[in-house]
Amino acid sequence: MCNAIQKSFGNTIDLEFSKGLNHFRTILGTKGGRGGISPPIKHVQDESGNTYHLTAGGQPEISKPIIKVDHREEDTATVQVTIGHKDQLGWALNILKKEHPDLKIDESLLRESAEVGTDYLQSPVKLSLGIGGKDFFRGACKALFNLLGVREPQLILRPELDRIRDFIVSGKGENSEFIGWPTQLAPFPIPSLGPHDHFISVWSGAGKITGLIQLFGEIPFIVELASEIECADFCYSYLVNPHRDTEPNEDSNCQFNSSAIPSFSDCPHHPNKEVRLAHKARMERFFQKYQTRAHKNEIESILDDALGPIDGRALTEEDFSKVNEGIMKFLKSKLRIPND
Repeated sequence: MCNAIQKSFGNTIDLEFSKGLNHFRTILGTKGGRGGISPPIKHVQDESGNTYHLTAGGQPEISKPIIKVDHREEDTATVQVTIGHKDQLGWALNILKKEHPDLKIDESLLRESAEVGTDYLQSPVKLSLGIGGKDFFRGACKALFNLLGVREPQLILRPELDRIRDFIVSGKGENSEFIGWPTQLAPFPIPSLGPHDHFISVWSGAGKITGLIQLFGEIPFIVELASEIECADFCYSYLVNPHRDTEPNEDSNCQFNSSAIPSFSDCPHHPNKEVRLAHKARMERFFQKYQTRAHKNEIESILDDALGPIDGRALTEEDFSKVNEGIMKFLKSKLRIPND
């Protein structure tokens, strides 16, 4: 509650916690607690070596010109240049001159023949996603500590919680003293509102206060807030859908059975092989849920673009033709079939 401490948090652990989630927010197109869209994920490559920036919702933008040169007979060649925006054309021409000095490029013809449009990627991009770091985990623990403080304002002042308090405020101690890494492959039985919820909970029992923080529906950590404390049993939880497209989109009093969650002592305190396998399984589910949502949104976008506002009018053969064209183009991209 001290202004000086809150200012320090805003420049350190709050900032690091938010930055640690930025890539996931960018992929999903969700906003953070401070509002605004997360910055692009820059310079990711597809299987062909082409480079893109991923913007909100995982939308790709060409970050480096894609150049294809097909040499033919009689010292001629077909040149295809794909760029993200017109300012990249000069860059593309410089690459062509450097890599193919024997070609005589008609720049004016290249500009005149340019077409503006959008298309689907022909091959997947490669992503490397990870979170961690001491300040990140201090920020995560702060969220749990605040939940406990709101619900148990007297309990939070007890000396048994000084260790976790000092870890959050000043960074005293190591992550391994407070953070457990679940190895369970199956999803935890946690209440949900949407596919990528954030969930936090703190509970007491057997002389301990334990917390769970699960991010984007699939990234869980077990936190030990106190290991030797006598207090009444309790369980408090908070759930929020970062997509904000459900009603309600948050629940500050959701029911949760903490007995289904592994104890802090049963979890590895450092990432090991079991932890990495569990994380891999969870990331696969994260992207499956992302793709299901993205595909639904894309189909809706295709229908909107093809039909526009219907306003009760009868659909025409032209309408069905536009819808079919859009759907077929989308399906070809999923099956990796080149468009004619």
